[in-house]
Amino acid sequence: MKRTREVNVEKEAIYLNLNYTNNSDKSVQLQVNETLSGPIVSDGRERLGAVVSFVLNGQDIPFFVFKDATYWVSLKYLGIVYSQAVVYQPDYRFDGVNTVYSYQSMLNMINTAYGLCYRAIVLAVGNPPSTTQAPFLVLESEGNYTTPLYAEAGYLDTAVNGVTIFMNSALYAFFQCFWSKFNGQGLPDHTDYQIVVHSFNGLNLSGSLYRVMNEFSPLSYWYDITQIVIMSNGMGANPEYVPTTNISLTQLTSSYNAGGGPASVPIIKMFAPYFNCLEPCGPRGNLFFAQQGPYQFFSINQDKINSVDMDVYFRTHDGSLYPFFIPPASSFSMKIMFLLKEYAGGQIGGK
Repeated sequence: MKRTREVNVEKEAIYLNLNYTNNSDKSVQLQVNETLSGPIVSDGRERLGAVVSFVLNGQDIPFFVFKDATYWVSLKYLGIVYSQAVVYQPDYRFDGVNTVYSYQSMLNMINTAYGLCYRAIVLAVGNPPSTTQAPFLVLESEGNYTTPLYAEAGYLDTAVNGVTIFMNSALYAFFQCFWSKFNGQGLPDHTDYQIVVHSFNGLNLSGSLYRVMNEFSPLSYWYDITQIVIMSNGMGANPEYVPTTNISLTQLTSSYNAGGGPASVPIIKMFAPYFNCLEPCGPRGNLFFAQQGPYQFFSINQDKINSVDMDVYFRTHDGSLYPFFIPPASSFSMKIMFLLKEYAGGQIGGK
């Protein structure tokens, strides 16, 4: 990890510029821990800290964390349901968590599950009429990104002795754009939602496949990341209580209360990113934060700051916190300000 830092000192504020680049050949956790030869700040208790700006590569942010044995697909033929769990396949990087970074990678996992269901039907009773393969999902870009499903005539809602296609509720949450029939939630055979394959006078027929169109782009449902959380033990930040449903924070701090309640962690910035899924680049471009309103100050509980340490996490909708990883050749930069308290009132904007 290549690290560069620069300290700019003014009367009322001290600015610390950090830049970290992953020069290794594997993904590494975005975690910094350096002891300096001299203090950045010697009067920390007289100052407040604030993150002025930072830049992350949007491609380094996962869409969501895959949960094993949670997402199910099913095919029903001659009254018998054939179900298969969607099994996680590691993405193009490994970060110790079942993170998903690629739309197509997730679609491939689902297609594999449908393929196993179809194979089970063939092994049991042979090929259903007017089918030679399982239905499958693809990623397409026609103005907006969509994920249509393709299926043969044997899957049509008008087919005699046809095959019907299902997703359970957890998986359908990613594909609420499909025309579907709701059967119930948490059904034991995982047939919560039936995906309707319908012929619109053949207009949606391409070769031998019917295209089940999205009514709108589903990709906004894929993003489970609610916050980027930056923490530091060595910059003197006072701890904050953060509700979390997992224990990934134990490598940073062990300050959980005796009742197993929220962790107390030294947060210097919590940022809610905005993912624009409708633009061609969307959230895969640079994620740039620059303070436009009042600073989010963090208190400093020590005079001398002799070290630079930082852990970056992302938070999901269920409250879990996971360490942030950056792949080879990617980078992260951040500017931190230490402002004298007497100048803190009414401060807005950034430098």
